[in-house]
Amino acid sequence: MDLRPPNFVRRPFTIEGPLLHQIQKAMEYFRSVVKSSPPKLIGASFLPSLLIPEWAFQEAVTNAVIHRNYYIEDDIQVRIFDDRIEIESPGTYPGFITPNNIRHERFARNPIVQRVLNRFQAAPNLDIGEGVDRIYQVMRENNLYEPIYAPVSKRPNSVLLTLFNLQKIDYWDTVSNYLDDNYRINNQTAREITGIADSSKVSRMLAAWASKGLIEKVETGYRGNTFYKKPGVELPDADTDSYAEGGANGDEQ
Repeated sequence: MDLRPPNFVRRPFTIEGPLLHQIQKAMEYFRSVVKSSPPKLIGASFLPSLLIPEWAFQEAVTNAVIHRNYYIEDDIQVRIFDDRIEIESPGTYPGFITPNNIRHERFARNPIVQRVLNRFQAAPNLDIGEGVDRIYQVMRENNLYEPIYAPVSKRPNSVLLTLFNLQKIDYWDTVSNYLDDNYRINNQTAREITGIADSSKVSRMLAAWASKGLIEKVETGYRGNTFYKKPGVELPDADTDSYAEGGANGDEQ
């Protein structure tokens, strides 16, 4: 398992041995990064630079160990940056699992590995199907952006999970919930649901989220019909067609 510290200030290194040992060593390294990260002022309090909860990181690493494809001769890679942690495991999503249903559907590529780890007294994982949803909940409870699982189109041979080391700005939940229900959003709609009158401010806000990979910008080829969606989310055909025809009354970003 390769662990890469922030900004690659240390050489990447490999953890080998029994799976439980790998998970424990990864957690020790995570704690050392948290301990050594300088505090920064957030609001009225000084908080560690690495805000991602330990439990969310542990569950993400454990899932990578449990569900990776062991027929592929490659490492699980953990990359720690200032604004995010990336955990990438060999092999695409198992069975019928997709980025869209991974929170609620259950499928174990390596059920024996999952059961053995779960039987340890200090088990590093929850039961099948519970852990991913709990990662989302823990990140939300700490006012952090929701995790992003990369779509197969971007990572055809691996599963890439990004945990953002960023506190949400005020309007993210409103926009995120709207996208969950309506798949896409443009500047005009974002202004309507957030109450922000300034079109330029909304454009900057959407562009900032897109630059972090939280949303994707989609160019339809029709003037004024640029919109955004969540990464990996497929738009219903009828929704896409009506939008391209100008039914959404979009405006330039």
